[in-house]
Amino acid sequence: MNLSTRLMIAMTGLVLGTAAAGLIGYHSVESSVVPPALERLGTQARARLGVLDIYLSGLRSDVLGMRAVPSHDALVRSIQAGGNDPVGGTATEVWRERIERIYLAQLKAKPAIQQFRLIGLADGGREIVRVDRSGPDHSARIVPQQELAPKGDRGYFRSSIMLPPGEVYVSPIELNQEHGTLEVPHVPVMRFATPLHDAAGQPFGIVIINLDLRPIFERIRAAMDEDSLIYLVNADGDFLLHPDPGHTFGFELGQRYRWQEELPGLARAVGTAGRGAAVVADPSGAQVAVALATAQVADGPRLGIIETDSYAVLLAPASAARRSDLLAACAAVLLAILLAVLLARSMTRPLIEITQAVDRFAGGGPMTVPRGSPARSASLPPPSPTWPRASPRRPRRSVASRRCSTRPSTAWPMRC
Repeated sequence: MNLSTRLMIAMTGLVLGTAAAGLIGYHSVESSVVPPALERLGTQARARLGVLDIYLSGLRSDVLGMRAVPSHDALVRSIQAGGNDPVGGTATEVWRERIERIYLAQLKAKPAIQQFRLIGLADGGREIVRVDRSGPDHSARIVPQQELAPKGDRGYFRSSIMLPPGEVYVSPIELNQEHGTLEVPHVPVMRFATPLHDAAGQPFGIVIINLDLRPIFERIRAAMDEDSLIYLVNADGDFLLHPDPGHTFGFELGQRYRWQEELPGLARAVGTAGRGAAVVADPSGAQVAVALATAQVADGPRLGIIETDSYAVLLAPASAARRSDLLAACAAVLLAILLAVLLARSMTRPLIEITQAVDRFAGGGPMTVPRGSPARSASLPPPSPTWPRASPRRPRRSVASRRCSTRPSTAWPMRC
């Protein structure tokens, strides 16, 4: 592997390591974003449920305030006396008309209230006074005597007639019925009732308010969008409010729809705690952040609020950061590769030229020092086969041999 390739690999590896660190940072951001978002969603659900509790608790005060109207006690006395109030002699019809006018004024002042009624224990729990919104264009009207109906068989009557004085019965949320059949279009209602006793402390009847929940439901729906959904459920998990109206009040319409089946992941996450938040799959399979809050509202039924947020929207800031990191990493990788190629070429070109020059010189050509080297451009002649060779050194003779060569010849031989 040549030097250029090694430099390219080294710089690319450095940039890829930086990109990997960015991805790890994204997952760290994700883990830091999700828990606070779930907590915020849970707080929002609890706050919404708290507002509902405060609103419904006001209806408890309304029914107790209505019961405190003295005309009720006077009407009880007159009915039990056979037509006239023993205190003052006022006729039963006069007291009835006074109560009807009071109910009518209250109904006009409070658009969310559907009905004010006084129901007696006698005659099968027959209505004595009823004011509702069955007039033209849903206007308030006093219901004539011939249209009043017995209600003694209804659960709300049996539950409230046995209460001690001053107590309030709060019904579950259900669809309103008239003459034994569900009102169409469907009207979700809650009932607030308190008992009415005679002077001897015996139950005489109940004062009851029907609250039309459609305006409340519409305000909750207005807070939804395609990414954030809100559900209202009862204690059994049945949907009372759902983005799909066909999934509401199934327990009264023959087909139950419960949040435990629609959001099984949430059911596993909260268990029996009755509250909690988690990231689960919705019915379409998409990931959503969901929170459940439950509470007993207005000292009556237990209700639950479920809120969901799109997981993609929840992680939008982190996703944007991830996209930016990925784009930056890709750009950095490409830039690093380009710089590595240029740098490797600039660093290895002189070495390649020197190597080529040496190869040429060894082959008999001139050696040219690459341009830009410290010695600048210089040429050396190629080696020639005709250049004189150095003569070999003679071997050095000893001193004795030199003396023999310089001594004159004599008659006697000399041994050299």
